[in-house]
Amino acid sequence: MSSKLQVLTPQNSQIIFIDQQPQMAFGVQSIDRQVLKNNVVGLAKAAKIFNIPTTITTVETDSFSGNTFPELLAVVPENDILERTSMNSWDDQNVRDALAKHAADGRKKVVVAGLWTEVCNTTFALSCMNDTDYEIYMVADASGGTSVDAHKYAMDRMVQAGVVPVTWQQVLLEWQRDWARKQNLWGSHVAGEGAFRRLRHGHRLCRHPRPRRRRAGQPWQADRPEPREVNVHHSGGPPSAGVNCFPKAKVIRDENLSAVPRCRLAGRRDLQSAQRPFARPARCRSHRSARHPRW
Repeated sequence: MSSKLQVLTPQNSQIIFIDQQPQMAFGVQSIDRQVLKNNVVGLAKAAKIFNIPTTITTVETDSFSGNTFPELLAVVPENDILERTSMNSWDDQNVRDALAKHAADGRKKVVVAGLWTEVCNTTFALSCMNDTDYEIYMVADASGGTSVDAHKYAMDRMVQAGVVPVTWQQVLLEWQRDWARKQNLWGSHVAGEGAFRRLRHGHRLCRHPRPRRRRAGQPWQADRPEPREVNVHHSGGPPSAGVNCFPKAKVIRDENLSAVPRCRLAGRRDLQSAQRPFARPARCRSHRSARHPRW
């Protein structure tokens, strides 16, 4: 029976990240670079959770490729980075020794995520399988090529040679395997869906929250004076920006913003919703303010 019929487990796997560096990523055109980085970080976090031995190798860091993604290093800060000059990682003795050390423990399924697919990944996979009995699992969405065709045909070539194509979530879920496994291998217990539940909320480490939009001429929140609240009376009439449609309702007045109406009636912010208590509140442009950033 072929060993490739065996699924990935935390006991039979190891992982290698090849040339996950800024200038290498700059040339990637087969996948969105931000998505690529997110997938790499998610894969690294999965390996961290399941105690998968991790090897990181880089090429020409000081000359043109730059340092490894800091988001990746933040996940495995204790790992040594194996610097080399050859495009083929398998030509470097330090890389071969690192993989052989873990393979001696029965971890002969090597998960690979690298840049570029058509060069560094392909040459490593073919050379490794030619010289050893290791099995290569190429993570397609955590690797990238200089064009869509370059990535596709490199993957096709490797598949024809016996490489197994996978995605980063596929690798994670094979390691998880059973939702009853709630033990987090960082040392605590995770309620719910195990490691995947922990990852799906945090694997997008590279995204930063969007800053709040500000209107033209409006200073930043820290520089704005505190708004003052006044009670006003209005006998009726059509609703308009800066005019309160409800008797004795509060109007937020700000020196830098027009008056923003705020209704007391159970959070309903416009006259139409107040007249129809069970109607869904309409979104009115006049009611958007810093107090309601989601609007």
